Amino acid sequence: MWFSYLKLVFAGMAKNKFFTALSLFGISSTVMIIMTVVLLFENSVAPRKPESRLDEMLFIKRVKVVVKDQSVSIGNVGRRLAVEYLAKLKTPALINVSSTDRFEIFYQGKLISQQVIVTDPNYWRIYDFDFIKGRSFNLAEYNAKAQVVVISSSLSNYFFGSLDVIGKMIKLRSQEYRIVGVVKDPPYTSTNCFAEAWVPSSLIDIPAESEGSGSWSGECYLTILPNTPADKQRVIDDVNDLMRKLNIRLASKKTTVTLTGPDDAKTVYVRGYQSDEEFKGVTQFYLKWVSFILLFLLLPSVNLMSLNITRIRERATEIALRKAFGASRGVLVKQLLIENIILTVIGGVIGLTMAYAVLRIFAYQLFNVSPDMGDVDLVITVNISAFILTLLVCFIFGIFSGIIPALRMSKLNPAEILKGGNK
Repeated sequence: MWFSYLKLVFAGMAKNKFFTALSLFGISSTVMIIMTVVLLFENSVAPRKPESRLDEMLFIKRVKVVVKDQSVSIGNVGRRLAVEYLAKLKTPALINVSSTDRFEIFYQGKLISQQVIVTDPNYWRIYDFDFIKGRSFNLAEYNAKAQVVVISSSLSNYFFGSLDVIGKMIKLRSQEYRIVGVVKDPPYTSTNCFAEAWVPSSLIDIPAESEGSGSWSGECYLTILPNTPADKQRVIDDVNDLMRKLNIRLASKKTTVTLTGPDDAKTVYVRGYQSDEEFKGVTQFYLKWVSFILLFLLLPSVNLMSLNITRIRERATEIALRKAFGASRGVLVKQLLIENIILTVIGGVIGLTMAYAVLRIFAYQLFNVSPDMGDVDLVITVNISAFILTLLVCFIFGIFSGIIPALRMSKLNPAEILKGGNK
């Protein structure tokens, strides 16, 4: 049966090239736009190396400090707040405090400015980097404030033309660092891991507590990996309790510190730079986008419905003959719907291919890669959920745009049509 339907579909497509081209354009362009948005989101928050456990993590990235109801500071978390308060939660968890900055890196006449992550040993336990050579810096080196560095394979090849660089010295901001490890380049889409070098944060002094926002806002962000999924809510409760106690202590200084988070990766991506007052939650974000997609599907579906009516009318004689030879209304509706679904699935596959091509061609623009970063690795994948969503979109498209034309044509009077009557 399916083979017969496929033959009918392809025969109809070949016979009506203009309507086929219009139908496929409407379907594929709609699916392309929807899937570009979906793939952009998926490739920004989906777990992958070195963020293999991304869906288990929690993040604290921003803080708002209000002093005497006048001075307001909004930025990343201060190092003192991160290390001396937030990194000491009661709930068992791996807690990492990092900051990201651009360093001038120098070796034998070559100078380049690259992104560097300043971090602690827990970073290497949370994220699973592929070490090509050497190792990460350890706790002893961290506590001793050793000037050691892990570099990416691309940086190693740029400066040394080789990956055998363990023990060699390289300058970061005019300071000599000993290379202890070389890792496979993390993709740019791994926003918490993308860098060209990683150095110990123990080299940076923690500022003394002071009046104003200086002690609480700064350049850091926290990654928290609870021991079990059940500990996630306990971690959130611990952070809220800690901040409540801190604000009670700061009340005498008329200072209030408010964190953004702890949030999971999807919430961090959806929230962006919105404050708690502005952010309405991930559920509302999904509802807004689902509503947008449904509305976006409506216009091409109506247009495709009109094209289907015209296309099916051209087959009025064929449908009348089938009815004259005993084909029931249900059989005809089923045939026309299946044909339409097959057509939309073909358009959907074209649209999915086009969406992937758009992401590959315009990846730097879509993922906001700064031109001064040079060539970066962008790993773009189509996962099973995105593929299933594409098929679902195509199925809804096919049903919605095909049901009314199919029902109308199944009511045709075969005698009138075969006499050359009104179609």
